[in-house]
Amino acid sequence: MRGVPTEELLRQCQMRVLELVNDTGKHCVLYDALEMEAPPVEVAWSQRKLDAELGGPKLRRAIVVPNRRLAYLARLAFGDGDHRVFYSDMLSAVTWLDLVGIYKRTNAADAAAICLDAHRTLGWRATA
Repeated sequence: MRGVPTEELLRQCQMRVLELVNDTGKHCVLYDALEMEAPPVEVAWSQRKLDAELGGPKLRRAIVVPNRRLAYLARLAFGDGDHRVFYSDMLSAVTWLDLVGIYKRTNAADAAAICLDAHRTLGWRATA
């Protein structure tokens, strides 16, 4: 994401993620927050509400952040779930996710490229 996310943007992102989970059967999600600006704490808490409403598939999430402030907010947002925060290390995030078979069939760099291409295709961008 780029810019400052809003509760509505998180809701839209959650809907897209769930569509992908349903379409692919994969439960691993990579969140690229390297260009994101810190939102208010209430926005981070709204992610927990979205997860509580989810009720279905359990997601394994890797969140890549550039700084401690966003790491703190990510931990607030995903605190109860299966997640891990990475500081500017996309490759380690993809490796940790294991991407349900992609990493096993390819090397980590190829898996990262696949994930980044999917991320760009979805166009998950917030505008400030």
